[in-house]
Amino acid sequence: MDNARADVPVEMASLCDTAYAVLSARFDLKVVIRIGFRRFFICPADSVEDAERLSLLNTPCMAWPGMGNQPLRQRSMEATATFEAEDQVEGCRIASSLYVKGGAPEVVDERVRLPARLLPSGQKEALLAQLRMQKQRENDPVAGLMMDIDYYWARPPKVGLPAFFARAVAETERLADAYIQRRNL
Repeated sequence: MDNARADVPVEMASLCDTAYAVLSARFDLKVVIRIGFRRFFICPADSVEDAERLSLLNTPCMAWPGMGNQPLRQRSMEATATFEAEDQVEGCRIASSLYVKGGAPEVVDERVRLPARLLPSGQKEALLAQLRMQKQRENDPVAGLMMDIDYYWARPPKVGLPAFFARAVAETERLADAYIQRRNL
């Protein structure tokens, strides 16, 4: 048996449309309560500290009382918010939480973030370290902020899966892009 992975593109909307047609006919499904489309996005970071900082950018922060004589500062935040249209037939739930792999550094040496040309010595090593860190962040981030975006239609009058998928992909990408752009402000 050949278990080699095949990279064959699949038109998900038409596949789901066919599956829904078969299932609804077989089980006599007449009313659809909800159609959902869930995607996960990661805003990459170089360290746990950077990921915690990202988690605070787009979440509501408030002052907390101290413990004894020690003031408390907010270090990270997990948040979930649901947005719906006034008629409640379309909505989106967005959840954000820290994403940290085992072995992720707690902090990054700030010297690695400086432009290599500004260092008095070790410029080549610093540049190589920066390039390794950038490649890691782009290809397989060790830390970051994970966004779980669930787009849905509630009680749709007619199940049009290709239209739903097109709208869901566009909306989830738009929301993720807006979050990432706000993060970079």
